[in-house]
Amino acid sequence: MRSIVGIATVLLIVGTVIILAVMRLKEKPTPSIQTLTIGNAHLDVTLADTDEKREQGLSGKPKMGENEGMLFTFPVSGTWTFWMKDMLFDLDFIYIKDQQVIALKEHIPAPKNNNGKVAIIEPSKEFDWLVEVHAGWVEKNSITIGQRVEIN
Repeated sequence: MRSIVGIATVLLIVGTVIILAVMRLKEKPTPSIQTLTIGNAHLDVTLADTDEKREQGLSGKPKMGENEGMLFTFPVSGTWTFWMKDMLFDLDFIYIKDQQVIALKEHIPAPKNNNGKVAIIEPSKEFDWLVEVHAGWVEKNSITIGQRVEIN
């Protein structure tokens, strides 16, 4: 009788572990979305605030809304290099330090628009945050160096 109770207990535990594992695999993390204001422009950004999220970035994403972007945040200021690996659309980069725009790089081509070459983007200054937006967004929204950046 003891062995039957023991086997039932083990099966119950194993079954519970399997169910919890399957449930966890089906979970989809909700992206952390914030509203970013630069000058008079508003942008909904997905945060890339971990090494894993920063490495993935927008790579492989088929599309992005006109007033959407990705905000890369770093634990310390640095001259972080980016690349356009697996990007499907061109981008503008907005470099930010101490909540102020310090540099802009516009119309960085996706590989399909760059003869298959993966663009590597190296900054000229240290920054805390970087915002990636559709190419042309910076010009369309009159973003300039020196503007304040706020997260709402």
